[in-house]
Amino acid sequence: MLASKHWLWINLIILCLGQASLAAPKKVFRCPSGCSCSRETIICVGTSSVPRTMPNDINSLSIVNGSLAEITEAMFSLMPSLQLLLLNSNSLTTIKDDAFYGLPHLEYLFIEGNKIETIAKNALRGLRDVTHL
Repeated sequence: MLASKHWLWINLIILCLGQASLAAPKKVFRCPSGCSCSRETIICVGTSSVPRTMPNDINSLSIVNGSLAEITEAMFSLMPSLQLLLLNSNSLTTIKDDAFYGLPHLEYLFIEGNKIETIAKNALRGLRDVTHL
């Protein structure tokens, strides 16, 4: 009886260790060129595009003094935890429909210092928590 309990515990431990080794390792994030990064914040100066890879739990993204020309549909949707988005002093002229789709927690949106000509009718659709625009 004691031997069977012993084998049961060993099998349980092996099963748990096997499951732990199957878990996907956390992807190592490399701060994009032209940006400075901390655990929850990315600040990019002088860039022309949104960084392609970043943690999805980032809560603050700043792209300033760059040449970002337009905000396209769901452009920031891979960052669902974003609370602050600062896009000041770029070359923004167009904000398309559903530009901020997938940002349920966005509270602060800064777009000052741009030459915005067109804001699509549904550009801000889905932004429920924005307190500063």
